[in-house]
Amino acid sequence: MEQGYHTPVLLEESVGLLSVDPAGTYVDLTFGGGGHSRRILSLLGPEGRLYGFDQDRDTLANRPDDGRFHYVESNFRFLRAALRLRGVAQVDGILADLGVSSHHFDAVERGFSFRGTAPLDMRMNRRGGRTAADVVNTYDRDALTRVLGDWGELSTPWKVAGCIERARAAAPITTTDALVAAVAPCTPRREEAKFLTKLFQALRIEVNGEMEALRMALEQSLRVLRPGGRLVVISYHSLEDRLVKNFLRSGNFDGRVEKDFYGRAESPFTLLTRKAVTPSPEELDRNPRSRSAKLRAAILSLDGDEPAAVVRRYDDTDLTTLAVKAAADLGPLFLDGLADGIRILDDRFTEAQLRDVELMILQAARVRFSHTEYIACPSCGRTLYDIEGTLAQIKARTSHLKNLKIGVMGCIVNGPGEMADADYGYVGAAPGRITLYKGRTVVERNIPQEEALDRLIALIRENGDWQEPE
Repeated sequence: MEQGYHTPVLLEESVGLLSVDPAGTYVDLTFGGGGHSRRILSLLGPEGRLYGFDQDRDTLANRPDDGRFHYVESNFRFLRAALRLRGVAQVDGILADLGVSSHHFDAVERGFSFRGTAPLDMRMNRRGGRTAADVVNTYDRDALTRVLGDWGELSTPWKVAGCIERARAAAPITTTDALVAAVAPCTPRREEAKFLTKLFQALRIEVNGEMEALRMALEQSLRVLRPGGRLVVISYHSLEDRLVKNFLRSGNFDGRVEKDFYGRAESPFTLLTRKAVTPSPEELDRNPRSRSAKLRAAILSLDGDEPAAVVRRYDDTDLTTLAVKAAADLGPLFLDGLADGIRILDDRFTEAQLRDVELMILQAARVRFSHTEYIACPSCGRTLYDIEGTLAQIKARTSHLKNLKIGVMGCIVNGPGEMADADYGYVGAAPGRITLYKGRTVVERNIPQEEALDRLIALIRENGDWQEPE
């Protein structure tokens, strides 16, 4: 489906700048049609991993059937937290192809294009949030002026805001053609397409919080990338490109290069592209929509990242109460990527008790895995065995293991998908029959349930993940 959804821009140039390590871990922040992801996968070996982010559910149909690929249904502003939830602390490269896909413009009903008639929507994530119609009909003139000036870079944003305000006073502006008609008195002759492109761009950026999301993702890249990791970004308008250019140059959004005591420039990145890479004439012939694309890339050149530890003292007499308070206080810091370690102080408990609480919080936030984690389905009419009893038996045999995820699923229908990130899987195949997985790969099919636990243990041993209980 990818080619019909979106033609990947600067494909070979961008993936080439990633310098893909076959055993590496990579992120495609803008999965879309999957063109860039498929090219990365073609360069990865069996041990490589690729995480593809996208908040638009239309992209689900484009997922490659590849055990090395992990689809993340999320806005890339949550980059670090989403990776940590999947047990990934650092990656070797990040690729972002910003802007709007061809699919969004071609799917007229989504409201991204000023050509045709469609609901004035423009949401990338259609599961909630404000629409372009909400912005157009509820923002006051000052707010509209800000949006049109900041995000559309229109020369007379106050004038356009006034046109919109007058039109909506007569009737709400709810469709794309109604908006085009509303701003007709303000539209420059002979530059209609350019003007409307900027207008629709401004509303789209506001609706989806695109610039804020880009800032957040770029900032998080400093902690997500390994030293020597690569950041590759394709932008399509001056707002994006300016932000990316400044950040890669200086590590901040002002482009201000800090200097050390001796006056030497300091930057977290080493540039791979002194000038932006643009599409070749051949690519422009194949894909005219690529004409505004600019590609920039850099290597994270930090020698290392100083870890941040959080210390918090409590005064509780109940260990459960302490654990709940500490998780509520400190958990969000780890999920947002603002801390790496934890130290809890409370004179009423032993060091061992406090350490258990610390490790529990770190594992819940996907910062450090100290014991086996289990993914179990809630059970339904398709469940083919006693999940609660079986899970208890599996825990009794494997809970001493570290850094493992084991999926325990009642049936073959949804089980493999729900445990996609598990290291090992125990899935009901038929009454009294179990199928065992290593990652997403079936290892043994339809084995008798009475043998399944022992064979699961044997499978863990064979792959070098078994440890004898202390």
